[in-house]
Amino acid sequence: MCKKNSAAGAVYAYISVLGKSYKAFLMKDTGNLLTDPISLDPVMVISKKVFGKEFENIDTSPPLPIRAIPVRTATGRDILYGFRPEKCVVREFGKSKKREVKVIIAVTDENRFANTYEGLMPPI
Repeated sequence: MCKKNSAAGAVYAYISVLGKSYKAFLMKDTGNLLTDPISLDPVMVISKKVFGKEFENIDTSPPLPIRAIPVRTATGRDILYGFRPEKCVVREFGKSKKREVKVIIAVTDENRFANTYEGLMPPI
């Protein structure tokens, strides 16, 4: 029996926002078709813990302009709050080549991701 490498479908995202840099380990989610309703850009969903206290209350006192992103899941509907980063660069797990991506980042306080991941990468 073959054992599949669980990180094979993963990327590192390097995010610049508010003059600071953050790094997140994301699962590539081919089912993530979430887009920003204004720009139609794809949406990365990332745990608040990646950004620390600055994004703790993004829904009530955002540190930068935010976007409300409606979400429909198997369990119902929700609203995620997101922002456009100054820059977002991704690198496939196990590879050295990086590429810049144009995305909106939605921040969630729930740990909706499999064990080691900090968020979801859309298929871009």
